[in-house]
Amino acid sequence: NHTNESETHVGTTEALYCTAAGKAFLAEISKKELNKYLNNNTLKRYTTNTITDEGRLRSELDKVRSSGVAFDDQERYEGVRCVAAPITLSDGSILGTFSVSAPVEQMPENRFRNDIPDRIQNTVTVVKINTTYSEWTSSGIN
Repeated sequence: NHTNESETHVGTTEALYCTAAGKAFLAEISKKELNKYLNNNTLKRYTTNTITDEGRLRSELDKVRSSGVAFDDQERYEGVRCVAAPITLSDGSILGTFSVSAPVEQMPENRFRNDIPDRIQNTVTVVKINTTYSEWTSSGIN
């Protein structure tokens, strides 16, 4: 059962380049930080879908930057798909990412490529609005 392989808990770390949340994060960091990450990390193959070519990964990150959504189509765990989006603040810094993972059977192609990304982007927008509002109210702007 592939879901047992992908159990995560507080303190678990994953390779950024082969997870949707990781790619959403990498797409938002500076070019200098990305180069440093790529120089210090081997793009190890976990499944047949794992991107192990730096040029292909950079191209994928360009797509994430332009669309605002990252995909992991069984790149880290066989049988598991994930969609993520970065949560950026008004100053351009990254607060984090928001992601949804599910077994392939529960996330068919249309749901994976269209429905889930739309819902994630809506959720990220709400988080950004709430964070901005919180910044305003804590700084005395009402």
